[in-house]
Amino acid sequence: MFSRKNLTWVFCKMELVIKTAPTFKEIIYVKTYPIGSRRYFASRKFEVYDESGKEIAYAYGLYFLIDTKKKTC
Repeated sequence: MFSRKNLTWVFCKMELVIKTAPTFKEIIYVKTYPIGSRRYFASRKFEVYDESGKEIAYAYGLYFLIDTKKKTC
């Protein structure tokens, strides 16, 4: 399915939870990884950490696969 050249992932929605907002110019680190997929849909988790390594936010993103020429799944 992914060998076709005219496929791309499109962002659909995101749920974001902010535990502590970073301060202005604070360095943050973001870790992201896939957490599941089914047919034309996939989800990813995003974790945000402050400089000390404490998780300050996380999010779940949902994406779907479309054919860029046909504009359909």
